Amino acid sequence: MTNESSVQLSAQAPKMAGKAPALHLASITVPSTEGRCLVLISDCLAQDRKVRAKLRQLASGSKHKLKKALRHYCRADYAKVAALTTELARDDIKVGGTKEKKWTAQRALEEARKLSVCGQSVGKVVIRPILLEEKLRPVFKFFDPMDRARQRLAHNALKAATIFPPWMFLFNGGERAAITWLAEHLPKARAILVTDVPSCFALLPWQMVENGSLLPRRAIRSLLFDPWKRAKIAWPGPERPNSLGEAFLRGAIGASNCADEIGAGRGLPPGAVLSPIVAQLVLQKMLAENLLCEFPGIEIGLLADNLVILLPDKNLATLVIDRLTMLALNHFDDIVAHEFRRRTDAFKPGEAFKYLGRLIRVKNKRVSMDPLPGHRERLFESVCNDLGQAKSIEDFDRPVRRMVGFASRHGGSPATTLTVMRVAAAMADEASRYRDGLHGLNSLLDP
Repeated sequence: MTNESSVQLSAQAPKMAGKAPALHLASITVPSTEGRCLVLISDCLAQDRKVRAKLRQLASGSKHKLKKALRHYCRADYAKVAALTTELARDDIKVGGTKEKKWTAQRALEEARKLSVCGQSVGKVVIRPILLEEKLRPVFKFFDPMDRARQRLAHNALKAATIFPPWMFLFNGGERAAITWLAEHLPKARAILVTDVPSCFALLPWQMVENGSLLPRRAIRSLLFDPWKRAKIAWPGPERPNSLGEAFLRGAIGASNCADEIGAGRGLPPGAVLSPIVAQLVLQKMLAENLLCEFPGIEIGLLADNLVILLPDKNLATLVIDRLTMLALNHFDDIVAHEFRRRTDAFKPGEAFKYLGRLIRVKNKRVSMDPLPGHRERLFESVCNDLGQAKSIEDFDRPVRRMVGFASRHGGSPATTLTVMRVAAAMADEASRYRDGLHGLNSLLDP
């Protein structure tokens, strides 16, 4: 390392596979000038990428060694700097930028060094509703970027050190991988089950979250359990819930016996950076033990809490549904089990079913996937709203991105093509009101 970054190395570990992460930049001294601080931040980001790649190599080895490596990683200054700068960037804060006086590069380094996954969070936390798929869903909002950076630090560690099975897609290629898998395996199925885990984040037992965790128990409790005690419910209007249970289960599963345990024995805070990957680890254990071990030959695919099960024999459908119900009884209660069973739909080969915002069917061993009508209409309404607020052709960038994203997500099905044509026609009609508007629109559409 050069003198330019004024870095003190606490140790220099050999760069060998199977060893703990290198301690290069694990302890830093903050330089006195902004330019040198920016250089040091860049060095920390590069080191963070290298060490996370090394953690990936350790993931399939000894769990004891992996836990030790994760402890080293979470204490390393380069990892803390990477976590904080990532969260600041998500707030559109460019560290050290000329317009950003509050978060200088020097301050970012100084604050990052204070991060600890086992420390206390002190920032404001509220639970507020957001509109998602035409439903109000409660989520946590962490106002202090330091709180979010602690979550990001633990998330980065777990993500680097976890190899999910190929049937779990949230961190294995996402929605596109799930759809590709389904298109390949669906024609072979003799029955299909489609379901989702009721109020997944709100009801996961804390004991299962802690058991077998690669992170220290103190970190799990500080990052995922303590926010429930500190959060205030910020709900507009007269329908403010009176309790956490009412907020998170309203309209979801009814008066579950688990409601009183939310925030006191159950629940991962939705909106927390760390929650999705921890929830996936718990669901992996649940499904592997209760389905894959009991019914060899079935295929399952999970994206977030959306589950599809492909059966090689239609006679297995009732048995698998019974097993899902038993899973819910063992880990939740009879009300959740009833809701889980109600949400689980069985389909024969050739029958159309809804999954991940698509209407999916098999005909002549070919899989067709069309966006749901509601999704198509919401796209058109959103684009029309964007166009109504546009003041120049440059403001068409947002509706163009909406259209391109929709087409990219849903592919070239007839319904997708018709929807994109309808949206493009609306944009062209609106663009014609501006001088050289159609030429400007073509420039936006030009890849």
